Amino acid sequence: MSADPINIIVGADLYGVLIVDGLRKGTVGQPIAQNSVLGWVISGPIPPSKVESHITSVAASEQPPLRVSAHHCLNLSLDQELRKFWEVEELPHKTHLNPEDAQCEEHFRRTHSRCPDGRYMVRLPFRAGPLIEIGHSRGVAEHHLKGLTRRLDAHPEQKREYSEFLREYETLGHMIEVPASDDAEEQRVYIPHHAVMRESSATSHLRVVFNASCATSNGSSLNDHLLVGPKLQPDLPAIILRWRLFKYVYTADMTKMYRQIRVDPRDVTYQRILWRERPTDPLCEYILLTVTYGTAAAPYLALCVLDQLVNDEGQAFPLAVFILQKGKYIDETLFGAHRLEDLRIARDQLIALLRKGGFELRKWASNNSELLSDIDPANHGLACNKILKTDESLKILGVSWNPARDIFQFQTATDAPAPQTKRSILSAIAKLFDPLGWVTPVTITAKILMQRLWRLKFEWDDTLPHDILREWKPIYNQLSALNELHLPRWTGQESDSDRCELHGFADASNVAYAAAVYLRVISKSGRITISLLMGKSKVAP
Repeated sequence: MSADPINIIVGADLYGVLIVDGLRKGTVGQPIAQNSVLGWVISGPIPPSKVESHITSVAASEQPPLRVSAHHCLNLSLDQELRKFWEVEELPHKTHLNPEDAQCEEHFRRTHSRCPDGRYMVRLPFRAGPLIEIGHSRGVAEHHLKGLTRRLDAHPEQKREYSEFLREYETLGHMIEVPASDDAEEQRVYIPHHAVMRESSATSHLRVVFNASCATSNGSSLNDHLLVGPKLQPDLPAIILRWRLFKYVYTADMTKMYRQIRVDPRDVTYQRILWRERPTDPLCEYILLTVTYGTAAAPYLALCVLDQLVNDEGQAFPLAVFILQKGKYIDETLFGAHRLEDLRIARDQLIALLRKGGFELRKWASNNSELLSDIDPANHGLACNKILKTDESLKILGVSWNPARDIFQFQTATDAPAPQTKRSILSAIAKLFDPLGWVTPVTITAKILMQRLWRLKFEWDDTLPHDILREWKPIYNQLSALNELHLPRWTGQESDSDRCELHGFADASNVAYAAAVYLRVISKSGRITISLLMGKSKVAP
């Protein structure tokens, strides 16, 4: 395949003029070839694990030599990384409920319920329905499963982990095997699934992801029919900034948060999967009984349930209410206090409140070993008080934190030679996650270079000119040097601090502008601690 530039875009009004006799197609999920005056045009689904780019068109010419051209746009993973890179620089802003968000909120209010064991049950927030106007999905799911089986057979360790993951899913009662049904009146949606590897995970390196965005036979997916809901989680920088104010801190995750929330039996038929451990085994059909990771509404439903738990039970746990309102980001919680005993009380309230709704905390970490000594794995079966080495770091909301030294660190993988194409340079820059702008002096130079690359309109995979590479090399070396940089987590502020001051600085030039805010803490004894809180930068238009 060649990554040639797109020379012409054909409108839908001309498509019928271009096609000629000749249509070749297989079963559901396989590519379709349509003959045209320009050659054969191929279309069809791509398995999620194989999607490397946004494919615009594929055409085959019958004129010798035979040539197949694939014209495509930006690499999908790079596109996501770039979007994240730029979005962290945007200041948070208030949003107003649109009609769909209001519909989603009202739907949850009317349809959620509480089970006898305290857990919550929700209904899927469809835009319209059920019933929904969705196509057939079983054939697509079977096709994806065949591809998944081939990939897992080639990697025995991944296959073992994948099977164990789904076996545990069933053992915990989060899915149940059901007989294949021919009931024409029952609407069913089969969701393909695949593996995602998480090398930095402290528990399991493999997670099974359910692809509810996979198109069915009529082109629509389950996610197309689900409301996403309004944004409920606090802004990430605000959570980290508040966490830095406390002398002693905890962080913990809610284990399998989505799967502690049950889906109403009337809606579970939209969450079916196919699975078998071996190619020779019969194909088994399962229904997912809980909120499913990969469905568009899952984050909203989970956060709505936690808010509802606060409303239903929070009056008895005021310290835990504050944590869940101000220190929670999806399933991660960050909280602290200036005294050890106060922090233990807050922790115990949080554990008790979450258990009222069927949630458990695990992966406990703290900057003080005493705070881990009374978290007993025998009493908290899903808690983890692993003793970290002094040089070990954890990922906290995407930022590396070393609990033993109580510092933030930066981890950049720059061992390979400096990239030399537009695509590889932008990829290297976009991987630097700095939501609070602590390394703005480095990222702003990278942004300026990014802007220049866009303006010069280089092709994605062309080797760049020497003058650009000379400019890029010192920036790349700076990225590597960030591995040696660290930032104290605690700002030095205590409950009896004499005075706290905020100092802001801003500057601008004809190429960029930036601002930084520092906290200056003066203790009763006169000790002064200065901490960089946040930096922001933008390239000039």
